[in-house]
Amino acid sequence: MSDVIPIASHPRFKEMRRHPRYELPASIRMALDGVPTILPAINISLGGVLVDAAEHDVSSIKVGSVIDVQVFNSSDMAPPVVRTPALVVRHEPHRVALSWTGKDKNVDIELGQLLQSLKSP
Repeated sequence: MSDVIPIASHPRFKEMRRHPRYELPASIRMALDGVPTILPAINISLGGVLVDAAEHDVSSIKVGSVIDVQVFNSSDMAPPVVRTPALVVRHEPHRVALSWTGKDKNVDIELGQLLQSLKSP
């Protein structure tokens, strides 16, 4: 019987992401059951964000739904703030993955500028 190797650790497996992910001081502001809530980003990219929801009940967020979010620098809550719709692509007990809808090219530019400002010292 041959050894079974999980696909993620298989030598020929290559993560298929369009954009690199970064661990940056970003947060997401969104409404949870009508209450404005801030969730810290675990990682963020030009394609979306994975947020830490350990301290919040996110059971009302459903995979496949589109929610309005604001993305901002969590170490300095001053502008720029990027407002964009995001698609819920994964939901775990304490984490939620969102994908930017990419329907507004101006938002894509603003997200790129925000990420660049977060990466700068």
